[in-house]
Parts: sequence; structure tokens; C-alpha cells
Amino acid sequence: MSSPYLLIPILLAITIYYLLGSLMVQAGIISFSTHRKFWNFALLFVFLGCAILGILLTININYKLGWSFVKVILQWHVQLGIAMSVVAFIHTLWHRGYFSKYLLFRGRQTKTATVNTKQQLVKSAFALGLLSVSLQVLLIRQFTKVFQGNEFLITWIIGIWMLLSAAGAIAGSRTGNGINPQKLTRMALGFMFLSAIIFIFLSGEIRQTFFPSGVLIPPYHVMVMIVVMMTPTAFPSGMVYALLTKQLKSEYSSIYAYEALGSLAGGLLLSLVIIWIFNTYIAAIAVGFLASLIIAYPLKNFARLAFPLALLTIGISVKILNFDIKAESLLFPGQKVVSVTDSPHGSITVTGSEDQLNFFENGTMLFGTQNTIYCEEVVHYTMAQRYMPSKVLLVSGGYAGLIDELKKYKLVKVDYVEPNPHLLRMSQNYCKVDFPDNTKITNSDIRGFLRKLSEKYDIAIITTPEPTSLEQNRFYTIEFLKLLKKHLTADGVLSISLSGIGNYPSAPKQKAYTSIAATFKSVFRKVEVISGERDYLLASDSTIRIDMAQLLSEQNIGEANLYVRPDYINDEHIAQRNHFFHEQTQSTQKINTDNHPWPVLQNTLGYLSMFGDKVWLLMAVGVVLLLIPFFVTNYHLRAMYAVGFAGSAIQTLYLLTLQIAAGLLYGTLGAMIALFMGGLALGSMANGKVISIKPKHIKISLIGSFIILFALFITMMHVEIWLLIAIVSAGILIASFSVGYLYISITENSNSNPNQPAKTYAADLMGSAAGIVIVTLLLIPSIGFLSSIAVLLVFIGIYLFLKV
Repeated sequence: MSSPYLLIPILLAITIYYLLGSLMVQAGIISFSTHRKFWNFALLFVFLGCAILGILLTININYKLGWSFVKVILQWHVQLGIAMSVVAFIHTLWHRGYFSKYLLFRGRQTKTATVNTKQQLVKSAFALGLLSVSLQVLLIRQFTKVFQGNEFLITWIIGIWMLLSAAGAIAGSRTGNGINPQKLTRMALGFMFLSAIIFIFLSGEIRQTFFPSGVLIPPYHVMVMIVVMMTPTAFPSGMVYALLTKQLKSEYSSIYAYEALGSLAGGLLLSLVIIWIFNTYIAAIAVGFLASLIIAYPLKNFARLAFPLALLTIGISVKILNFDIKAESLLFPGQKVVSVTDSPHGSITVTGSEDQLNFFENGTMLFGTQNTIYCEEVVHYTMAQRYMPSKVLLVSGGYAGLIDELKKYKLVKVDYVEPNPHLLRMSQNYCKVDFPDNTKITNSDIRGFLRKLSEKYDIAIITTPEPTSLEQNRFYTIEFLKLLKKHLTADGVLSISLSGIGNYPSAPKQKAYTSIAATFKSVFRKVEVISGERDYLLASDSTIRIDMAQLLSEQNIGEANLYVRPDYINDEHIAQRNHFFHEQTQSTQKINTDNHPWPVLQNTLGYLSMFGDKVWLLMAVGVVLLLIPFFVTNYHLRAMYAVGFAGSAIQTLYLLTLQIAAGLLYGTLGAMIALFMGGLALGSMANGKVISIKPKHIKISLIGSFIILFALFITMMHVEIWLLIAIVSAGILIASFSVGYLYISITENSNSNPNQPAKTYAADLMGSAAGIVIVTLLLIPSIGFLSSIAVLLVFIGIYLFLKV
């Protein structure tokens, strides 16, 4: 821990979970006396703990015992003291009537009669959907950055959200009679928004408190922290949905449809508008502002605008006073955060330290300026391989200083491709690089750029990070290498850089690097490694030389360099490291493909293996717990569980396919979730109203979405990005339409219990969570994407037609 005492985490945890309990009391889920008993016992335990530890400290001091564990006692004494102070303050609020009698405070009590119309309830459902999905996406963005996760973490967070929402729906089905649903909905939405804002702005502080920078966080701690921070937002969303469906018992499908339509609106606004204007911090306030306007409508008096105007004022103040920059600074201690913005590929943060600028994407460093050694090595080790190369392709990193090194080759024409438009704009704003006339800057996805290209290059330099995520792995697969090779001359050279295999690589890292090397060797005849600040992997169908001192001398390269020069480089050392790399990567290993991203999986396994066998045990237990509801529920809930499983599995596979093909998961996540929710709304509204649609047609369409995905995955290397997005959107819409239709069908075929819609909704969410986990944790790592799609297609198809 970086802080000796957990003031902010304890304060936030007790306050937020106390408010969540109060919300459940208002909903009639738990009684007021039970709520009070819980906090009375909490006060008793923290008081006893604080008192006993205080007495032990006193005994140690008075009698000079010199206990070695006194620091631990002191720390826990203070932590419990903080907790006791917060809980005692809560008790003071409970008894404020007693104190106000003596302090002459008078509470004002008003009673208002509220008529709950269908119009008001569906408006609440719409606002719930908008706020719920928007906050879900924003929390996913923030947690991905805070915990430096990849696409699998994103899908797991979605699964956690679904489980927590399911728990909320089950709890909400127990709401009592006589409650005011409009008031409770407003309270719940306000609580959800407040909780999300707090955790978005303070997630950096919480992370640094428990795990300072440089400390590797165990995966189970990551999951626990995410559950704790997402529960106050996800749990009430399910609870409010259950409450609203109970109010419109005979028209619960309207609540389902409008909640989905609100989700559609929120996701589309976030992905198509808000992300292009605001960063995550300001976007969260903007979403709250929109939701509050919906709740306030119709604007019968100015008082209804009080909360929206307050949020607007807060948002403007946060931007003017740079509170978003200050919140981001908590994630980068010791560095000055210059700017933070969201992009389609991830959250980009620019930090400054003296004259150096560092660019991060989702918490992972992309590049830094003023790194002369790296810039000289990556350019000159590659350029020296060919005499007077005339055409160079540079993918990313131009503003890191690589262009300055390429300018030393006067006659070279450079095509600089930067896939991320926001990164390019921020680099142009903060990095002062003078681009020569023979350098052309292109903002484009590299795969799409190469598909349209007819020219060939003598040199290709790829400077993207190594493949720890599906987005980064796109530049290391056999499909990409074959595409790139078509645009190299007969003796063209490709260069990438890896962090360095080291002297004693771990087994997963060795397997990852072996897979990369094997993939390069399957495409190019010659593959060599030149070690420096990083390991530079050079590939060509012609000769690759590693005697760099001799080569630089022959080419008259290096006189203007500080480090890459003949008198500075040791050819013998380079030869030894080259031999060691080949020795370490000579075993048989799987080729890295889009279908089976082996290096990404090995990097993930390497991370998990650092924490022992208990990680695998916990994961196995988690999978079993997710599957239990399928076997213990009744026929109808089991059918909905299976439908939810199929829907989330296909959505997850579509999203990951989009990431592999175009690297746009981060930017399109909100829109794709919105489309899924929109499909749910359309399907639920079509049930019973469009007579021509039969259940068998719906089952066929759900299976058809798997077939579309299978065909898309095979052909995605040849599909334009706009068409790719259109096909993914259509596939998700077809699948979600089927799920929405079947939700209504299954609910109506079950008993008439008023709690049935909420229970069916919970079964849907639990099945959805299981679908995400099974796909990402078991199927893709073991058999790859295409086989996963095929297996799901067969088993889900059989179950749908036999059991649903």
C-alpha cells in the first residue's frame, strides 16, 4: 500500500454501501430494522476492535514490552478508528431527531401524492437504460486503463455487470407493496450516477492505495476491486428494472422495450458523439446531465431543472479547473499529466517529465520522446540492410523521433501510417517534428491501407507494442505478414521490436516469442535478431546481416549518430544474443493467426501463472458456479438461461472479431451494446404484434447470426472497414432481436407470477455472463475462434430446437 491508512477507500465503501442498503429499504427488499441491526453490529465490531487494539498499544507503551508487531496493531487500530468514525456519523444521523430537539433544529416533512402512469414508468425505464449502459461502458473504459487490461478483461467486466444486474433483478422481485416507484427510481438513478462518478474519478487513488505503480496486481484482487466498484451501479439497475415490471404487470414487455431503447440511445450517443468530444471523466457527467433532463421532463417548473443545471455547472467547472487532469494524475504518480482524451482505440494520456513526453494508451506506454538510443537502433539497424533504399513504410512512432532519424537518408520517400486519429492529433499538438516534403502522413488502419496500395517498399518498420492484446496482435499474425509481404520488394526488409527475451525467459514468454518467430519464419526465408535496447526482429527473403559495426562502416552510416555507430557497437555481443534468441525459440510452437492469437494467450497465461495454482482453482470454481443455475432452475428459466448464453456468446465473438479485423472494439463498444439492446427492444415489441414471425423463424435467425460470423471471420482480411462494421452490426442486431423475442415468449409461457419477468430477466443475465466466460476463458484459448463458433453453432442449435 502506498498510503499507511485507507481513509478514502474506507470512507467510500461504508458510505456507498450504506446508501445502497438504504435504497433496498426504500424498495421494501429488506426491512428497516434489519438494516439498522446490520449497522449496529458493524459499529459494535469496529468499536471492539479499535478498543482492544488501543488497550494493547497502551500496555506495550506503559510496560515497554517492545512487541515486534506493534506497527501492525497501530495500523489496524487506525483503520478501525476510521471505520468507527464513519459508522458513528451514520448513527448520529439516525438520531438527529433527538439532538434537534435540544439544538432547536426542525425537520420539514412534506407528503406528496403521486400517480404512477404508464407514461411515467416507461420514461423511467428509458432513463434507466440510457444511464445504465452509458455508465457501464464508461466504467469499462476506466477499469481497462486502471488495470491495464486487454479485450478479455473488457468481456469479463461485462460478465460481472450482468451477474450483478441479475442479483439486483432477483432482489428487486421481492420489492414490497405501497412504495413510490417514481421516487425510488429517481433515488436509484441518482445513486448509480453518484457511485459511478466517484469511482471513475477516484479509481486511480484506490488503485495506488492498494497497489502502487510497478506492483503486479493478482487477478483475483482485480476482480474483487471491480466487483466492489461496480456493484453500486450495476445492482440498482437490475433492481429498478424488476420494480418497474412489477408496476406494469400486464405490460412488462413495454418496460423491457423502453429500457432497451434507452440503452440504444445511450450507447449510440456515447460512441458516435460524446467520445469524440469528451474524455471519460467529462463524459460521465454529460451522461448524467442527459438522464436528468429525461427524468425532469416535462418541465412544468424551473425547480425540475435544478439538478440538470447543477450537473452542467459541475461539468464546466471540472473542465475549466482541470479536475479531469488531476484525477488522471493519480494513475501516473511522479509524472505531470499534460492531456487525456478518449479515442476509438483507447484512452490516450500524455505525460511530461522535463523535456520528455510519454504517450500512453489504456495505461500502457506507446512511446516516449527523446529516446535517442531506441530511435537510432530501430531505424539504422533496418535501413543499413539495403544499399540506398528508396521507399520506406513506417507504421506508428513517427513523432517519437523516428522521422528525425529517417531524415538522415536524403533520397528516401517515407509513408508514415498512424492508425489512431486522436493519437496523431495529440502527437502533432505536443511533439515538434519537422516533416520533410518526402514524407507522407496517412491516418488509416494499416490493413485497409495495404489492401488499397499498389506500391512496394524497400523497408517496412512496425513500431506498435508487442502482442499482449488482440489489437496489438494484429501486426504479428501470419495473415498480416503475408499481406505486408506483397508490398515489399524482392529483397525488402521488415522490422519489428520486442521488449527483449532476457537471459531467463519464463515459459509463457518463451512460447509467445517462439510463436512470433515461427510465424515470421513461415512467411520470410531469413529472420534474424539484433539486440540493443530492445530485440529487433528483421525479416526478409534476402540476406539479413547482423555484423552491424562492419555493415555501418561499409554503408558510411553512423557519423551523425550518437549511439548507432561502428565504434560503439559490439558485433560479437550481437552475434551471441542472436544465437541465444534462435536457441530459445527453436522448439515447435503454434503459428500466430487471427483465428488463434497464441502470443496473446501466452502473455495472459504468463500473468496468471505468477500467482500460483489457486488462480486456476478460483477460475474453475467460478465457472462451475456460473453453470449451476442452468441445472437447478425450472424448465422456462433454463430455456432463458440458454438463450442469454447464446446471445452474449455471439455478441462477444462479434466484438472480438471486430477488434481483430480493425482494432475498433474500444471505440465501438458502446454502439455495439446499444445495437444489441435495440435488437432486444425490437424483438420484444415484435412478439405477438408481427403475426408472420414464428418462434421457429426466430431460432433460425439466431443460428443464422453464427453462420454470418463464421463467414465474416474467414473473409475479413478482404472486407472494407465500413462493410465489416455493417456486417457486425447486422449480426448483433439479428441475434439480439431473437433474444428479445424469445424473452417475451418464454415469460408468457411460464406461470402468471408477477415476479416472473424479473426472474426471467435474471436468468437471461446469468446465462449471458456464463456465455462470456465460457467463450473467452475456455473455448477461444483451447480451440480458437472458428472452432468456437462452430461448436456453439451445433450445440446451441440442437438445444434451441429440442428444448426451447
